[in-house]
Amino acid sequence: MFLFNREVWFSSPPKYDIVIFDKTNSKYIADYILGGLPYYIYEVRPGKIFISPLVIYFFLKSLFSCRWNNQIPKTRKFKFLLYKLLHYYHLCCFELICPKVVITYIDNSGLFHWLCKKYSCAEFVAIQNGHSTNNQLKNSTKQYHQHFFCFGNYEKDLYMKFKYSVENYYPIGSLLAGYYKFKNPDNNKIIYDICEI
Repeated sequence: MFLFNREVWFSSPPKYDIVIFDKTNSKYIADYILGGLPYYIYEVRPGKIFISPLVIYFFLKSLFSCRWNNQIPKTRKFKFLLYKLLHYYHLCCFELICPKVVITYIDNSGLFHWLCKKYSCAEFVAIQNGHSTNNQLKNSTKQYHQHFFCFGNYEKDLYMKFKYSVENYYPIGSLLAGYYKFKNPDNNKIIYDICEI
């Protein structure tokens, strides 16, 4: 069954220790990082809708724990409420999956940052998927990372400059570049002694 272009499952999400947040480039995470460990891909776009008594219970429980009076803006109330309800729905799904590690390749996902703050039972790992300009970092919502694998110290300095909240930086370079070198180890073979430009 489909609802709003999303697949509906009349069950709770499965329990897994490792969750890959969203399908985007999940193949690289699964092959290159997890290397055969069991994992679950939590799809966000478009994602699945889980409906079960446990999901409803955890969802209502999380809604009652929220302080709504302090959060509702004066304008765009409906959009804000819908946005918040979706976030709390995702939180209840995470409480049912019970992951110990959540890893993503979309480091700028607002939902991922929100879950990182709200769900305290897992380590959240974000892998940088592309360079962000000064203008993008200045104008975007401030991100929160527990573990952020970034391209290098330049990105670390940028994030610190714009006061992003990152607990642990790991300036390791590009995952895709590393994956490419791993799959093509003989690619750097020297063929010519001199190069004329």
